Amino acid sequence: MIKCKIIEDNLNKILPNIINLRKEIHQNPELGYQEYKTTELIVEFLKNLGIKVETKYSETGAVGLIKVPGAVKTLAIRADIDALPIQEETGVQFASKNDGVMHACGHDIHTAVVMGVANLLSNLKDYLKFNIKFIFQPAEECSPEGGAKLMIENGVLDDVDAILGLHVWPDLPIGTIGAIEGNAMAASDRIKILIEGKSSHAAEPQKGIDSIFIAGQVINLISSFRAKYIDPYENVIMTIGSIQSEGRYNIVCPKIFMDGTIRTLSENTRVYIKEKLPVVINNLVKSFDGNCKVDIIKGYDVLKNDPLMTEKFIETSKEILGINNVLTDIRPTMISEDFSFYAKRIPAVYFFLGCESEIPLHSSLFLPDEKCIPVGIKAISNFILNGNI
Repeated sequence: MIKCKIIEDNLNKILPNIINLRKEIHQNPELGYQEYKTTELIVEFLKNLGIKVETKYSETGAVGLIKVPGAVKTLAIRADIDALPIQEETGVQFASKNDGVMHACGHDIHTAVVMGVANLLSNLKDYLKFNIKFIFQPAEECSPEGGAKLMIENGVLDDVDAILGLHVWPDLPIGTIGAIEGNAMAASDRIKILIEGKSSHAAEPQKGIDSIFIAGQVINLISSFRAKYIDPYENVIMTIGSIQSEGRYNIVCPKIFMDGTIRTLSENTRVYIKEKLPVVINNLVKSFDGNCKVDIIKGYDVLKNDPLMTEKFIETSKEILGINNVLTDIRPTMISEDFSFYAKRIPAVYFFLGCESEIPLHSSLFLPDEKCIPVGIKAISNFILNGNI
């Protein structure tokens, strides 16, 4: 508990600056692989703390490293830094200055939390037992080729033994965090369907093949596929989010393109859907004399937390946040994250940071409460100062 007090005392000194940095990041959002100014801000911040900085893993994003004399292990902490192509409508003074770009998923908070941890630990180096790597990752929102894959391919995990990450969570109250042992977030794949019929005058539909009608049947099929082919105890979501057509009001539509997402928490179910669904769709389309092409593009994997590391994180978080503020009975989410690729390589914990909002993620009105920032800093810092990896 002595270390908890040390964390609290140091946090009070650095927090005002961290809050201001969050607002600056929020006000200047950048899309995936375009986060040049955000990267400059992070690099300058880390260098001013005396932390070694590397930018070799991607064109945008940065990595900071605190080396501990004699340490043989390294823990990484990851923050995603990109924003979304959304026009902000929050109306706050520090709202986005960039038209059509907004931190609508809380990545500004994630970045601020990890910057806060870097600041705090740079003041408490004597207490560190292992090296700390701060990964500020670009392009988490750019599925299926998010920034995690790129940074891993370029060696960011080569000297790392374990990793921590976080996401703001509107459903949880301020002051709390949530952690799940095992599968925490879903795999996310993309489904693209091209349906080709034959055009004709709308007054002579018998001479055409109506791709709009066929598309309606395909949507119904996708909605019922889960009930007919999937174990009812499996978590599966299949959604068509976009439909585009070629045609005119008085012409039987010759072509439809549909774009959607498939979310799963089981790799076996994921593989089964990829094999079975295209066959069923093609058979249906052919029954109406249409032609069809179905592509299922692999996206982010299931995010699986390491049970032992998660248990340690939960216990150290209870010490500093209080037993009632560390929630472990929450359900896995069907939202996905490219942090999953880190978690496939090394032991990982990805936790949810309560930000208490009725407005959901990816909304033009989403604005997480900055009071969650010190909560995240405390949970991560206490794990580092008291945990073993």
